[in-house]
Amino acid sequence: MIELRRAREDEWAAVGELTAGAYLADGAMPADDPYYDVLRDAASRAREADLWVAVDDAGVLLGTVTWCPPGSSYRELASPQESEFRTLAVAPAGRGQGVEGRQSGLESVTSGLAFAQIEEDLPLGVLHGRPTQGVDLAGLETGQ
Repeated sequence: MIELRRAREDEWAAVGELTAGAYLADGAMPADDPYYDVLRDAASRAREADLWVAVDDAGVLLGTVTWCPPGSSYRELASPQESEFRTLAVAPAGRGQGVEGRQSGLESVTSGLAFAQIEEDLPLGVLHGRPTQGVDLAGLETGQ
């Protein structure tokens, strides 16, 4: 079984390495891209946003995503009343194990929001576009 929960402080360094490693394994950027330093800085994401992890029964980190609510310095595209997700990464060893959800990654994310007891109506809207191969854009809005 895979558990989705907030990352603990003692996991932040490993989450950073998992994130950078997943981006590198996917060839998302050249290996010497300075953005890898940002990806490795999970501690800042945990302090400025909500850092989530997926772990297996043995506690092995399989994936991570950062939820950036209004006010988070990590938001880039969201309007002032919106939140956004950043740095979604699944370790190569965790792929194919259901980390991305039973039907979609969006299902996992919305399940995580429910787990976090965010009590808002979150109608889903899928945006058109593929910023990189295998990635669909999706938007969540609160209807406000």
